[in-house]
Amino acid sequence: MIISSCIFPFSGHCSESRIMMGIDLFPSFLASDKNIKNKTGANNCLNILLLFDKQKDKTEALAERLQAIKKIRKIPIHVFVDSIESLKQWDTKQLAGVFLAESVFELTPVINFGINKKILVFSPFEGDVEKGVTTGLFIAEKIVPYINMQTVKGSHLSFKSFFLRVSKRYE
Repeated sequence: MIISSCIFPFSGHCSESRIMMGIDLFPSFLASDKNIKNKTGANNCLNILLLFDKQKDKTEALAERLQAIKKIRKIPIHVFVDSIESLKQWDTKQLAGVFLAESVFELTPVINFGINKKILVFSPFEGDVEKGVTTGLFIAEKIVPYINMQTVKGSHLSFKSFFLRVSKRYE
């Protein structure tokens, strides 16, 4: 008999569950950005980047799941998958947000990338918001958005008031 190491998916200890919850909630986080309409690329889409380190296949499956929603706030989306090592190539491209599909040991370049581009960076991994990632998940009795307010201010992001009311803030 095999017992799953993630019996209670909301416990906050199972990365796979956090990733799946995160990819499903990520569009709501992007939609809460008051300036999301100004973040379309030359293709008139919201370009979203999913970053991986070693697990490209899993990240591509997440991208397909995200792409299936087709639009955020009535704006078409286009999902890109790329490796952490290739982040620099995105400096000159318009993005609406970044989703970390794998835990990253060196978060500073990704955090700075989001701040410089004034975009939301989302990590489903426990502890990343405290390290400076813009948004993530806070899991207790219920799942709520988790926001690093210092990074939000540094990124000049402005969220809808409802999103801020229901979120837990890391100051």
